[in-house]
Amino acid sequence: MRLTPALLNGIFTGKIKNWNAAAIKAENPAAALPAKAIQIVYRSGTSGTTNNFGNFMAQNVGGKWKAADAWADASGSTKGTGATNNAGMVTTVKGLANSIGYADVADAKAAKLPFASLKNAMGQYVQPTASASSRFLAKQTISSSGELIINHKSKISGGYPVVLVSYGLAPTKASNPTKAAAVKAYFTYLINTCGPKEAAKGGYVAISGALKTKALALIARIK
Repeated sequence: MRLTPALLNGIFTGKIKNWNAAAIKAENPAAALPAKAIQIVYRSGTSGTTNNFGNFMAQNVGGKWKAADAWADASGSTKGTGATNNAGMVTTVKGLANSIGYADVADAKAAKLPFASLKNAMGQYVQPTASASSRFLAKQTISSSGELIINHKSKISGGYPVVLVSYGLAPTKASNPTKAAAVKAYFTYLINTCGPKEAAKGGYVAISGALKTKALALIARIK
């Protein structure tokens, strides 16, 4: 399945109602698309995954889309079936015929769900692989505080544009030096050892390049 931001907009707002709609057929001419109603699954409650998806859509298609934690706020729509978390999302999608949802790659892979290829700003259809995500992350802007400012419309060849990073939080001046040293060692291990060795196995991406350099510099400030 090949999807574009415009198709995602139509699907998740309920404007494109069936899988064999002409707009979907145009991007998937060789696919045998069923004449079935599309079942939308979204994250109920508040969700960073929803916020990220909403931000991607806001940057690429605009309209009512925005970066917001609640689905109704992010999409401007209440159509579909709510799922409580990422695990609930993939379970619901797997059990609901003709459905589509959004979740982190790790949970989707664990549930053996297929992924759509997404059209990036270069016009390429890209799967959410570790290498494609890493390629996209490497070109994003890093703030002085270490926050990654993601431009989901970046024109990056082979880059998968719906990416998100997780942050570790720690005081730079802790009241207990022993605990501070342990936290510092733990974060350093995550960045230098665990991530490069284990991340891809679980559907995650180890940070590298300038982002890794910035992360290690911030970790060094933990005292």
